[in-house]
Amino acid sequence: MPFDWALYLVVARTLSGQVTDEAALRSAISRAYYAAFGVASVRMKADGKNVPNTGDAHRVLWDYFESANDKFRRKIGQDGKRLRWRRRQADYDALTKVSNSEVTDSLRTAEAIIRFIGQLK
Repeated sequence: MPFDWALYLVVARTLSGQVTDEAALRSAISRAYYAAFGVASVRMKADGKNVPNTGDAHRVLWDYFESANDKFRRKIGQDGKRLRWRRRQADYDALTKVSNSEVTDSLRTAEAIIRFIGQLK
C-alpha cells in the first residue's frame, strides 16, 4: 500500500503545538508543505502527467495546476506556490523568525489544497 502523504499533516499539527520550539514550528511548515506536495503529485500522476524526479518537480507540479482551465486546479497551484515559498523560508532562512500565525496559515493552506484535490473529477 502506498504512503498516504496527508499523514504528514498529523505530524505538522503535532509539531505546531510546540510553540516555544522554533525548530518544531519550522518543521511543521515543512511537513504541511510536503503533505500537500505529495497528495498533489499523486493527483498529477493520476492525470497522466509526469512529475520529474528532480528539484524541478516542485515548480513543474504547481505550474501544472496553476495553468489549468478549472478554478479549483488554479487555486491549488496558487496556494501550492505560496506554501512552497513559506516552506523554503522555514527550511533555509535562519534570519527570519517563524511566527505561530505563519504555521497556522501553512496548515490551513495544506488542508485546503488536499481538500480541493479530493474534489477534483
